[in-house]
Amino acid sequence: MKPQPTGAELAGAGAGLAVAFLVPFFAGVGIDAFAHTGPVFLLIGLALGILSAVVFGFVRFKQFL
Repeated sequence: MKPQPTGAELAGAGAGLAVAFLVPFFAGVGIDAFAHTGPVFLLIGLALGILSAVVFGFVRFKQFL
């Protein structure tokens, strides 16, 4: 039988997913504001945030799949 994640593991994973998504997103917003480039870096940050959150989630929960 596969191990079940504990509440603490789930809470840590939720915080990690939020950080993995939000840091690149807000970095893109900040670069756009600084460079006056419109939504270019926001979209790049959004894509990187989604990709990093998916990779983080897969690596974190691979043992439970």
